[in-house]
Amino acid sequence: MSELADKAVSGDQQSFTDFRKLTACGIAMTTDGAVGGAEAAATADKSIFQKAVQYAVGKGEMAADEAVDSLIDRGAAQLSTAIHNTISHAVTVGCCTAGTWLGSFLGPVGAKVGATVGLKVAGILNTNISTLVDKGIAKVRDVARNVYQKGKEWLKSTAGKIKSFIFG
Repeated sequence: MSELADKAVSGDQQSFTDFRKLTACGIAMTTDGAVGGAEAAATADKSIFQKAVQYAVGKGEMAADEAVDSLIDRGAAQLSTAIHNTISHAVTVGCCTAGTWLGSFLGPVGAKVGATVGLKVAGILNTNISTLVDKGIAKVRDVARNVYQKGKEWLKSTAGKIKSFIFG
């Protein structure tokens, strides 16, 4: 592994950022445009962050439960960003298009005014939608943590039963 990759995985923030950017560029370049910049960046971030967490657990710098929580938090943040970007774009384009169409009934100036009004409405809608998305992602994150804890408890209980059955 390169020196930059070693530093990135071992916790150096600047190296992490630089290595993530280089990795994202590599992903985008090797897919001949099939993967966009945002998707390449998210993939690089996820991969390098997972390696950094694995490194920290391996070195004893992070407990397994902390690692799972970190991965859940990072996954929730990435999901939130993807949803925000997608919805924001769709709402903005939709409102601007609707405003332009409605304004066009009043002529060319009306279309421009309609587009401006559509952008203002999109800004208001995006703010409200953003709040709902954040609340939803928080619930998803909490459910993921709860499922992990319940699964861990079930596994310990089952392992204990199997141990006592086999060894008495």
